[in-house]
Amino acid sequence: MYVHQIDQASFVLPRSMLVDPHTYGKQLEAYRHWVVGSAVEVVKARNASVPATRISADALEVIEFEIELAHVNILWFLYRAL
Repeated sequence: MYVHQIDQASFVLPRSMLVDPHTYGKQLEAYRHWVVGSAVEVVKARNASVPATRISADALEVIEFEIELAHVNILWFLYRAL
């Protein structure tokens, strides 16, 4: 039997920005740009070949996942407060 335990997530951006993407769209776009830039540098350092469209799409998926995780995290904190 396997048991998976998930601890509190930590984010690069404050949780408040992740759960309100409409208000913090510029910050999220800057974060996406930073993630893409970082990934491009890793690809270069490894002398690999990854299409820019793939890097951009993956960066967007990572940020969307962080947004979903931030929402789950807030629900968990609300539940624990009861």
